[in-house]
Amino acid sequence: MTMNEEFHYRVRVYYEDTDAAGVVYYANYLKWMERARTEWLHTQDLSLAELQRQGCVLAVHHIDVTYHRPARLEDVLSVSCDLIEMGFSRLRFRHRIERFGRLLAESTATLAVIDPVAFKSIRLPETIKERFLKRLKPDQGSE
Repeated sequence: MTMNEEFHYRVRVYYEDTDAAGVVYYANYLKWMERARTEWLHTQDLSLAELQRQGCVLAVHHIDVTYHRPARLEDVLSVSCDLIEMGFSRLRFRHRIERFGRLLAESTATLAVIDPVAFKSIRLPETIKERFLKRLKPDQGSE
């Protein structure tokens, strides 16, 4: 994966993801976005465990989601994840969930960088910040 390439995580909709009408339950979109962020970290040769060893964890501070169309049983979805903003102690990600190029849901999520023991906001370690800077895609106002 090159620096400018968008990250995609593939998801298949299972029976357990749907409600009685066969439509994906809204909270599952959030789970898939979380998984995409975790997999995105792996493209940086990082893991949540490695972040914790370096003295920080990422916690969702705020998330906005817009649902456009429903996903249904057996759909194969693409969940994209881009880092669009980086502050001293916050990261902002954009996610899009699509089926064959049609937008189903999109979100922006602000994550706080916190100390795993004190649960207080801290600066993102410089070594991690340097990695993330290479993948930063400033928001183009697409929302």
